[in-house]
Parts: sequence; C-alpha cells; structure tokens
Amino acid sequence: MTANLFTAQEEERKRVARELHDDMNQRMAMLSNECHIGTDSAWFRRLLRKQLRSLRGRVDQLSDDLRRTAHRLHPSVLSISAW
Repeated sequence: MTANLFTAQEEERKRVARELHDDMNQRMAMLSNECHIGTDSAWFRRLLRKQLRSLRGRVDQLSDDLRRTAHRLHPSVLSISAW
C-alpha cells in the first residue's frame, strides 16, 4: 500500500512538472516576448494601451493558475490557514 502511495505521488509530481513546463512556462515566455517586440516602433506606441490591457489580463490569469498549482502541491497535512 505504501508503494502505491509513493507511485501515486510520483505520478502527480510528473503531471505537475509537465503542466508547469508545457503550459505556464510557455505562457510566461510568450508574455516576455510580447513585452520586448517592437518597443521602438511607431505602431507599438499607437497600440501600447490595448496591448498592455491584454497583457495584464493574461498575467493575472497566469498568476491565478500558478497559485492554484502551488496550492495543489501543498501537503494536506499542513494547515490551510498558512495559505
């Protein structure tokens, strides 16, 4: 039974690692690239406000996703009040 528990924990760690790498890390890279693209061009200045609103919304969503993922990793034996 203990071996099954360790196997389940390891599988969950693998799933979370894949999620962090494949989803959240890629989204962070895209956001970083968008922050750097065209900062000196005229079109960027005209669209800056719209782009920043879009980026802010996506950063907020990514932050929420990271918080939820970290919460799922939180051991259940610890007090939830620490979060």
